[in-house]
Amino acid sequence: MQRYADVDVNKDPIIFLPCGHFYTRSTMDGIMDLRQYYVVGPEGETLLQPKPVSEVAASPIQPYCPGCRRPLRDIHRYNRIVKHALIDESTKRFVSKAHRDYTTLYEAVQLYEDQLESARNEFVSKWRAQNVEKGLLSAEIKAAIVAYEANATKLQARIRKFVKGVSKIEQPFARVNALLASALARTDALSGDLTPFEEMAVLTGFQLRGDCLDLQFNWALLSDYANIQQDGTVSSQIRVTFCDKINSRLPQLLTRCHTALADAIKGKFIAEQLQATIYHTLFSQLAHTSAAARANPTKPPTTALGQDRIKDTLEECELLFRCHKSILGPYWKLISDAARYCCGGAFYDPVTANEKQQIYRAMAAQFTGTGHWYYCKNRHPFTVGECGLPMEQAQCPQCGESVGGQSHEAAAGVHRAQDFEAQFGGVSG
Repeated sequence: MQRYADVDVNKDPIIFLPCGHFYTRSTMDGIMDLRQYYVVGPEGETLLQPKPVSEVAASPIQPYCPGCRRPLRDIHRYNRIVKHALIDESTKRFVSKAHRDYTTLYEAVQLYEDQLESARNEFVSKWRAQNVEKGLLSAEIKAAIVAYEANATKLQARIRKFVKGVSKIEQPFARVNALLASALARTDALSGDLTPFEEMAVLTGFQLRGDCLDLQFNWALLSDYANIQQDGTVSSQIRVTFCDKINSRLPQLLTRCHTALADAIKGKFIAEQLQATIYHTLFSQLAHTSAAARANPTKPPTTALGQDRIKDTLEECELLFRCHKSILGPYWKLISDAARYCCGGAFYDPVTANEKQQIYRAMAAQFTGTGHWYYCKNRHPFTVGECGLPMEQAQCPQCGESVGGQSHEAAAGVHRAQDFEAQFGGVSG
């Protein structure tokens, strides 16, 4: 260890830590891995500018004093490193909770779908034309449908609450950006189109997953409406009401499919890209069918795919599936069901227990394991089990980019989330 008397403090100043220990600047710069966060001058002392977040390795170890392990605070030179670690830790907590909430919500949607047919049969038997008086009051019809939709309304509210809670602006990095923007606005330091902010450091994808789950739920809901609307034994007034409900919801759902697809492509989320595309074709086909079935046939919304384009889009989905089988394996049934429906088949075919297990395993693949957490080159978080290092060539479960790794080496662009396992290692659902 170098003696204090041997240090030239003019060339290598001493940094005193809050705990009372002190080290030379060069020693602390090395410990803090300063060059990872800043562009440093040729002499190795001057910090020229911070590196973009996208170039900074994810999840640095929480900075500590090398002597007593007390956390470092209030040292201006290392402020960005310390804050980066704190934001990273908050992001990982956010990811872990969002994954648990999403899994619970997905199971609730599956349960709702499983119970749809029995609930519909009970409703239809009660409201068959021969069982009800002619000239039903609108209040009676409304009350009957509100009661029938009660469970769906509650589940829809839960999905929307989840989507709002995991939106981009709710993630820790975005909250810090908002605080910074507010501070700069008060000092008039922010003007015009110039902002000091960077894009999100981590693309968790949970808002997009929630959007796709909402599309899945709405497809089950509208399929149910359509089955009732096409049942000639049901009171005509009930059928007309459900037909109107379908036509009023479709334009917004088609627009949301467009938005989800654009977000999935931009964020490189392959599974969500497939789902958004499939539901767009399904809602488009339903729009054509529903428009033609009305008493006064109308044209479908302009956001709906044309009949000729629907077939081409399904073929594109099959091609995407073949290119990414390892990611999209659990979604083959969704593609085949969509193709059958668009060719005049059944509206909705429930997912089997085995197919559910495949989807659960696919969801768990990203955020479970006893190993370590990483971010792929596209900033998608995932886990690696066993020793915590990729033992063979593997893919990111979200985008398909290579994440491993011969001889326990990660692929280029993959960053280790070194402190995540201390907080969330071994999460199992």
